[in-house]
Amino acid sequence: MEANNNVDDIPTAEQVKNLLEYLDILYPEGKPILPEYNSSTGSTFYEDEVYKFITLLTTDGWKTVYNAIETHRIMGDPEKIRNATWHEIKSIFSSCRYGERICTGYFGGAIKSGLIQRVLLRVKELAQQ
Repeated sequence: MEANNNVDDIPTAEQVKNLLEYLDILYPEGKPILPEYNSSTGSTFYEDEVYKFITLLTTDGWKTVYNAIETHRIMGDPEKIRNATWHEIKSIFSSCRYGERICTGYFGGAIKSGLIQRVLLRVKELAQQ
């Protein structure tokens, strides 16, 4: 993926602020929330906070066209996430959204595994630069 950020990839301060609110919501005290619950019928649903987070990521500011293979390499390597560009971050979020469309529970797994936390911490770091 590209090493530098294209100006179109850089989110607004407001977009970053709205996204970073979820760092404490999804990871209070640094630990992941339980993102889903099972209903009495056996169906799995996300907690409201998770739905709101996913909805936020469906806005134009966090969408991008991405290379699935390269994005998954980044997602699987914490060091690459720590050095991710804005485009790569958007690619990760886009990949997670696609994953959720084809496999219900994908976001829950990404939250519990710490993937979303690592990406949000990188967003926080980039925002401070």
